[in-house]
Parts: sequence; structure tokens; C-alpha cells
Amino acid sequence: MDLNDLPTESFCILPWTSAVVQSGGHVVPCCLWITRENDYAKEHNIEVAKVQDGLETARNGEFFKTVRQQMLNGEKPSGCSYCWKQESNKSFNKLVEDGTVNHIRVDRHRVYADPTKTDYDINPEPLSFLETGLSNTCNFACVMCNTSCSSIIWGIYNKGKSVPKGFSQTLDNLDEDFSNLTLVKIIGGEPMVEKKHDDLLDKIISQNKNPKNLTIEYHTNASIFPSQRVIDQWKKLKSVRIIFSMDSVGKYAELQRPGNYKWEDVENVVDKYVQLAKAGVPIIFSANIVLTALNIQYITETVDWLHDKLSDSETSWFNCNPINKDKYKYIDFRNLSKETKQRIKDKWTKWELSDAPVLYSKKEFIHIFKLAKAYIDEEGELTQPLTEELMLKHYHYAETWKRYNVDLSTLNLLP
Repeated sequence: MDLNDLPTESFCILPWTSAVVQSGGHVVPCCLWITRENDYAKEHNIEVAKVQDGLETARNGEFFKTVRQQMLNGEKPSGCSYCWKQESNKSFNKLVEDGTVNHIRVDRHRVYADPTKTDYDINPEPLSFLETGLSNTCNFACVMCNTSCSSIIWGIYNKGKSVPKGFSQTLDNLDEDFSNLTLVKIIGGEPMVEKKHDDLLDKIISQNKNPKNLTIEYHTNASIFPSQRVIDQWKKLKSVRIIFSMDSVGKYAELQRPGNYKWEDVENVVDKYVQLAKAGVPIIFSANIVLTALNIQYITETVDWLHDKLSDSETSWFNCNPINKDKYKYIDFRNLSKETKQRIKDKWTKWELSDAPVLYSKKEFIHIFKLAKAYIDEEGELTQPLTEELMLKHYHYAETWKRYNVDLSTLNLLP
């Protein structure tokens, strides 16, 4: 199956089958929805979909209907521009051609679409995929993050203002039909910090008609281990995907995640998860990396570490996403000098010749390296090469590094 097999040129199944509740309480069709909800609503003279009104009301409202109608017409909703850009990216399409990755819309259609159905109208299908950020409650202030996903960053930029609670604020008032869910994705903030997480988990599992057909996926920074109450509920499921949100290893990890982040704590929590899986809890491990100028030169160390920790466990895809070049240009690897990029590639070549065990292991681990290798030569938008000095002078979260005494000199970037 490829893009040409979808019902229309711009078709994606998610606006029909899915709901993503953002930390501020808005509901959108997909986690990659990129346009501000208020801007899209204003563009089409409609109301923003809100979780306070209930998920079914949101999915049957004008916001979702407008997205679906645009797709049925072959039009490209502005909120879906992440996919449009990716599908036109030469580096990404080369990876599609060699089978390393697939287009997101194709993958989602395979998972969530009824294979016997070809005709769609403006009305939604039964809710099979739910994603919620619960709230922005988090114990870290990662430099590639934002106020909607980190309560600490919110506090830095919004002193004296209350933190939005999103889904967790309205959970007690929701009376949704969770019976057909096959996948629930819980992100953050940090899910294991959010107090209402356990209640949401209980509710979803108790209402689901077949928990043994249900997968719950967590994006976690691996700093906090779940409670026994949560572990007991996980045992009832088809599977639990633990996606470690991590960007590097050792002291290098703390460049991108300054503050309370301690690498030894992360290692301990990951080891506990591995032992939990060995004890029979149906856990599948993955990892997601945000590729920046802070971590791209250490990507091989990260791949080696993941292989060392998880190679004996059940694993799924491992991924790395390039940092958004528009918003984060002062930590964007694309803006590194040609000399720095060449030094990194030379290091990678030596690693590829080193007979590292991961090179002969599961393809999921090496997938991260292949993506980084494909992306590194993309050009950035700065008119001068990125250096540590430029980062500290212009990056909007530089105060976070200063606050936690982060030393960027270890990057050794060449002008």
C-alpha cells in the first residue's frame, strides 16, 4: 500500500477514527496537528473543539467535520502540514523507497481503517484511537519543549498564572464510549507524574469490551517508575508500549534536558522496566529522539546504549525526529558548519567499521542512526554556522541552561 491507494490525494483516516486531547483541553485529529487550533477555527469561521464538551461532541462538531470535508475534497488542511512537508522531503522519500520508513498516512490507514471500506462521508467512525496529554505536569524543562508540555517551563514564562489541566481537569465529567478503543496513547507532560493518570487508566480498561485487544502507549522520560496499581492494570492488556523519550546518554543527555534530569536515575528506571517485562508484563519497548545540534554527534552512543539495555526484550520501532527548523533554529543541527558535520560523519564512519554489536542486531535500533544519517546534510536557515556562543545569545530557552549551569563547551562546534 502507498499514498496512491488512499481514497483521496489528501486523505488520512485519523479525523474519522481518532481524537487527540491536548494539554490545554482542545481536541484535534492527530498528535502532529501543527496549526494553532484558534487559527484554523478562525480560518474557517468555526468553533474550536474542546474536551469540556465531550469527545463525541467534539468529533461530531464543525471543527472535525471541516477537516474531514477538506480531505474528501482532496484539499490539504493547514493543520496537517507536518505530513505534507515530510512527504515532499527528499531525504525522507529516499528512506521510504528503501523500506526504512513509511509515510505516516499510509501506516495509520493500515492500522485504523476498515480494509473493506472504500467510501467515507463527513461522519466519524467509532473511536478506536485516543491520545491525551493529560496535562502539562512534568518534572523537567527540556530545551526543545514548550509551555504546553512542561509545567516547569510554563512557570518560567507565566509566573503567577494557573497551569492548564486539559483532560485531567474534566475526566470526572466525561461519559465517553471507550468500548471500541484499540490504542490509547498517553503523553505529557510526564504521564507518571500526573495524579489523574491512574483514574483514567482504570476507566478506559473497565469500559473496554476486550482489554486483551487494547494497547496503551506511553511517552515517558523514564525518570519515574509506575505504581503497583498501574502495573496490575497493565497485566490485563494486549500490550503496553513504553516509548522512552530520550535524546542522548550520560552527561550529553543533560545538555538537552537540564534541571532535575540525572542520567543514573534514568538508567535505574529503564532497568526496572526491563525486569518488569521479564516478569511477564506485556511490555514492548521503543524510543523516540528529538534530533538537534546538542545530540546528533552522540547518536551512535545512544544507539549502542539502547541495544545494550533492550536487545533481549520485545521492541518495536525506534525513531528520531528532526527538530522543527522554524521555531528552534538556534539548536537546529541543520545550521551546523560543514566542518562540524564532516567531523560527525567521519566519526560515524569509524563506528560503522567498528563491528559494534548493534550493527548486527535488530533493525529497530539501527533505524535511529539511518534517520540521522539521512538528515544531517539538510541545510538550515541561519546565515552563519551555529556555535555555542550563538546558542547562548539567541536561543529563547538559554535561560534554562544558565539556571542549571549547563556547560555547552563539550559540543566543540566548529565555526
